[in-house]
Amino acid sequence: DAISLIGASYARIGDYDRALEYHQREEIEARRHGDNRGLAEALGNLGVMYYYRGEYGLAYEFLEQARDLCLQLGQFPDTAKYAGNLGFVLMRLNRHEEAEKAFANAIEIHKKYGDLVSLAWPYNGMGNVLLKQNRYAEASEYYRRALGLANEIGDRVNIGVSHMNLGRCACLMEDYAEAEACFDEALEA
Repeated sequence: DAISLIGASYARIGDYDRALEYHQREEIEARRHGDNRGLAEALGNLGVMYYYRGEYGLAYEFLEQARDLCLQLGQFPDTAKYAGNLGFVLMRLNRHEEAEKAFANAIEIHKKYGDLVSLAWPYNGMGNVLLKQNRYAEASEYYRRALGLANEIGDRVNIGVSHMNLGRCACLMEDYAEAEACFDEALEA
């Protein structure tokens, strides 16, 4: 756990190369000790680091391995974060239909296990993939769901992100008054 926390700390300050080193050490230690749960976490962390570095193919491989390992271990709630992260990677790879399925899977799992705290970000992710496909009305619906959940749990970050996303969507639909109102709300969050 200490190795993982050090890696996460480096990631938070944007030093992805150092973070990657620690998450690689985390993977080695998990394999050496036969700790499959720790291995899934390490693989997921490596996937996120590769995502941040813009290496989306590698990110996909590691996140897919983490998800599959969680499924094998019967840790179904943990698969939601990997499915959601895969959705973001698939968006970067311009595989929008697969991204949509990944976000839908993450949302389904979060709902099934009652994880409202983590549900706002895959709703925002689903909105993003729909927005890229010019499906503005559907995207707005997902952003509103994310905003509702974020408001319910008092998550200021996702409140701001959801308002910002609604503003982008309104802008693309040429509803500039709505866009301005949403952007103002985002700044106040």
